[in-house]
Amino acid sequence: MAEFLVIRLSADENAHASWIAVDDAGTRRTPPVMGPLAEALKDVGDREVIVLVPAGETSTLSCDLPAKGARLRAALPFALEEQVADEIENLHFAPGPRRAAGDLPVVVVAHDKMDAWLARLQEAGIRPARMIPEDHGLAFVPNTLSLLVAEDQVVFNNGSDLAFVMQGVTPIDALMAAGLFGEEGLTDAATESARHLLVYCEPTDEQRFAEHWSRLRQHLDSVDINLLPDGVLPRLAVTV
Repeated sequence: MAEFLVIRLSADENAHASWIAVDDAGTRRTPPVMGPLAEALKDVGDREVIVLVPAGETSTLSCDLPAKGARLRAALPFALEEQVADEIENLHFAPGPRRAAGDLPVVVVAHDKMDAWLARLQEAGIRPARMIPEDHGLAFVPNTLSLLVAEDQVVFNNGSDLAFVMQGVTPIDALMAAGLFGEEGLTDAATESARHLLVYCEPTDEQRFAEHWSRLRQHLDSVDINLLPDGVLPRLAVTV
């Protein structure tokens, strides 16, 4: 059974990284560790390294281009040019696997950010096999709304074709941004979509947003809260 070392980088290059070993069945093989990035090297061994990069420094867009391989990679910048704020020459475009709805997610990140992450890893002696935005660790569950609430950010997806990350907001703010919740409760759009909410949060956020969970339970068919006593990394790592 293959094992992977999943390393999560902080947006602050001076802050510690965190890492954990998991296998391809989604089982933790080690406890999560936090420390200087260079210390992760001793836990690499024969494991493939997956690096989670800060969600706030990437964007995930979508397109429906039918092309594949090199032709797809060449076409992506021009297909998404109107959806990005920077010049396409300054950006890296990385397509992911197609979603069940048929659209193609594309991660967009500035070249200088990518270069800075790679430089940090190289300095620590670590060669990543893959680099993935941390919010991609929240799985798409069909017919389910999913939220990950931690570290002053909310990660959301609707289980099919919508996903985003917001900083400094509440869970209800995120559902309002998705067009599913309003001042009076669920919107018309919500009646045609998933009515089940799956939440991952740290114990402090369960308490902090207790009134939000109670209000959402009045409108949704179910609100299932899963606590993250060891932080978000173990949850993200077993998905990516």
